[in-house]
Amino acid sequence: MAGQPGVGVQADRAAVRRTGFWIDRPVRRGLDAEPVAGHRLAVQRAAVLAQPELLPLRALSLLEGLGLLAVNYWTANRLGGKPIAIISTLLLSLTRIFFHTAHMARYDILATLFGYMALMVVVNDQRGRFWAGLAAGLLGGLAVESHLNSVIFFPAMALYYLIEYRGAILRRASSWGFALGSVLGAGSTCTCTCCNIQRLI
Repeated sequence: MAGQPGVGVQADRAAVRRTGFWIDRPVRRGLDAEPVAGHRLAVQRAAVLAQPELLPLRALSLLEGLGLLAVNYWTANRLGGKPIAIISTLLLSLTRIFFHTAHMARYDILATLFGYMALMVVVNDQRGRFWAGLAAGLLGGLAVESHLNSVIFFPAMALYYLIEYRGAILRRASSWGFALGSVLGAGSTCTCTCCNIQRLI
């Protein structure tokens, strides 16, 4: 799925062309790649008018976005305290990319939610439990399955384990759980990718 435009983006392009709701040529040229920043809200409005059947998908994206904000707050509160949690969550909610992905039925927001959930499990596991590491690895695998770029979460989680446990990393059950979860997640991603390739052949 990586590298392909989301369902909402495809619908937005088609909707704008079909309805003629926004006929400015620069805007139309921008839609051939991604909706341009200055007209993104207008593009979304045109798409909603032309594709009401996508409203459930857009609502699901919005719920996933709200979940991402909650996970970000919880994790930031654990690492830096309440002021940092509030500021970071507010800044995240105001970013252009968050506004875009959380309202456009894109798979990016789901991948980010899984990745942040994996990080949340890692940083909130004070006892070094096996199942927590396993859950983090599996969530990371789901993130990668949703979007290949989510692989960037794995070095961050591995570095956290290394900094947190240092020389005792091999004696912590959570480290082995994370390793197993990562392997299972990678296996699931490879299996799904091979199945998709076979369907295309």
